[in-house]
Amino acid sequence: WLELLEYAQTLGVSDVMTGLWGNVYYIITFQAGWNTILHVMWLLLFYKWIRMFVNHIRAQGLLRGPIGLVLNLILAPIPTVLRCIVLPFLRWWVFLVDELRDSIRFARGIDIAVADEPKPETAAVQEAPPAAQPQAPSTANLPAAKDERLRQRRGKPTKAEVAAELEAVKKGAPSKAAEAAESEMEKGQIASTGLIAFLRRYPSWKDKTGTQVTAFKARKAAGDVIQFELLLTLTKPVIPMIMLLATGQTWSGLISSMVIGHALRNWVPRMNYEYHHLICVLFGVLHSFLGVNPSQVEQVANSETAQVLQLTWRWSLQDVICIMNMVLTGAFFGSCADLGNEPFFTCSYGAGLCLRMVLQTWTPVMVSTTLTRYLQQLNVQITQTEEIMATAGGGVGDCGGGPFRMMLGPYHAYGAFVFKFVVLLLPFLSAVQWLVRGIFGKQRTVGKKGTRFVLRIAARYMLALVGFLQCICLLRFELDASNGAFANFWVVMLMGALWESLLCTYDVRGNIQQILFLAIFVFG
Repeated sequence: WLELLEYAQTLGVSDVMTGLWGNVYYIITFQAGWNTILHVMWLLLFYKWIRMFVNHIRAQGLLRGPIGLVLNLILAPIPTVLRCIVLPFLRWWVFLVDELRDSIRFARGIDIAVADEPKPETAAVQEAPPAAQPQAPSTANLPAAKDERLRQRRGKPTKAEVAAELEAVKKGAPSKAAEAAESEMEKGQIASTGLIAFLRRYPSWKDKTGTQVTAFKARKAAGDVIQFELLLTLTKPVIPMIMLLATGQTWSGLISSMVIGHALRNWVPRMNYEYHHLICVLFGVLHSFLGVNPSQVEQVANSETAQVLQLTWRWSLQDVICIMNMVLTGAFFGSCADLGNEPFFTCSYGAGLCLRMVLQTWTPVMVSTTLTRYLQQLNVQITQTEEIMATAGGGVGDCGGGPFRMMLGPYHAYGAFVFKFVVLLLPFLSAVQWLVRGIFGKQRTVGKKGTRFVLRIAARYMLALVGFLQCICLLRFELDASNGAFANFWVVMLMGALWESLLCTYDVRGNIQQILFLAIFVFG
C-alpha cells in the first residue's frame, strides 16, 4: 500500500485531490458571491450528464457495458474526426464545380443562374414527366376591388408577422421545402444525399408572395436572425469600458445589458451578411484592447484616487468562449439560410486578429506615440503588446523547436507542413469566395443598383483583401517555434474554422442553441 501511495503521488493524484477540495471550499464559503449559484448549477448539470452516461453503461449489462464504453469513447469519435478532415476538401470541390464555374460561364455571356447560388444536386430520377397543371385564369382584367387574392399576395407583412417568422426560424421550424423532401424520403423516391449534396443544398421554399426564395433572400433572412445575438455577445466587453470613460463609473451589468439589448433589437437597422463579417473583423482588431476584466474596470471606477486602466490581454476562458461564439454563429447562420458552403465567421474574426498583428508590426512610430499619448489623457494604458504578439522566424525563436518537434522528432517538418496546409484550406476558401462574389456581383448588376449595392460590393472586396492578407501571414508563420500568446490564439481561431465547418452540417436551431447562447453571454 505504501508503494501504491507513492506511485499515486508521482502521478499527481494528491495534487488533483487538493485542487478539488479547494474548489469545494471555494463554493461552500461563497467566495465568488452570487456566481457561486451559477457554479453549483453547472456542477449539477455535469452530474446529470455523468449519471445518464453511467446508467446507460449499466443498462448494457456486465459484458456489453465495457464493450459499449470502449466503443463510445474510442471508436465512435473516429467518423466525426474523419468527417472534419474531409469536409474542407469537399467544400473546395463544391465551390469549384458550382460557384466558380458558373461565374466564369456568366462572364462569357452564357445565360445561367446566379453564380453565388449553387444548384441543388438532383438525387431522384423521375420515371415519367409530371402532368401539366392547368393554368389559373388571369386576374389582370378584373376590377381592383374584386381582386382580393392579388392584393393580399402583394401586401407587405407587418412587423409582428416578420418577428413571428424570425422567431419560428430561430426555434427550428421546418420549411415547406423541408417537409416535402422529408415526405418524399419516406416514400422512397429519393435516397440519402450525402455530404456533397448537403454542401450543394439550395433554399427551395417560397415566401408569402409566392416568389421563389433565392440565396440572397435566404442570407438576408438568416442575417436578420443572428444579428441581435452576434452584436450582443461582441459588444458585451465594450460596455464597462465605455461607461468608465464616459461617466467615470460603472453601473450594474444587468441594467446595462437590458439597455444595450433594447437598443440593438430596436434601434440598430438590419444589415446584410457582408457587414456582419466586417463587424467580426473589426472586433478581431480590437480583441487585444478588450481583454480587460470587468472586475478590473469596476475596481478602477470605485477607487478614490485616479488610477490608470491597464489594457493587458492574456489567455483566459473568455477567449475560448469567443471561439465558441464564432463557431456557433456560423453554424446557426447556415442552418437558418439553408445554404451549405458559406464563408466562415471564424475566418473573418481571425482576419481581424491577423490585421491587429500586422498593424502592431508596421504602424509608424509617430502614429503609435500619438495614440499612446491620447490614451494616457483618458487614464488608459496598453501594456505587453510586444510580448503577446511576438512571432518566431528567421532564426529567432525557433531554435528549440515547438510542439511538432516534441511529438514527431525528426519528422516535425512534415507534420508542421500538413497541419498548416489543412488549417489554410478554409481561410483561403473564404477569401476566394468573397473575391468571386465581389467580381461576379458587380458584373451581373451593373447600373441596376444604387449606393447601398456599391457598399456591399466594397465590403466583399475588403473581406477578400483581409482574407488574402491572413493567408499570406499564415504561410510565413512558423508553427514549430515559440510564438506569442496572441499569435497562438490566432492559430487556434483558424483551427476553429474546422469545427465550424463540421457543425454547419448539423441543424443547431432550437433550445440547445438558445442555451448555448445564454452560456456564452453569461460567461463570455
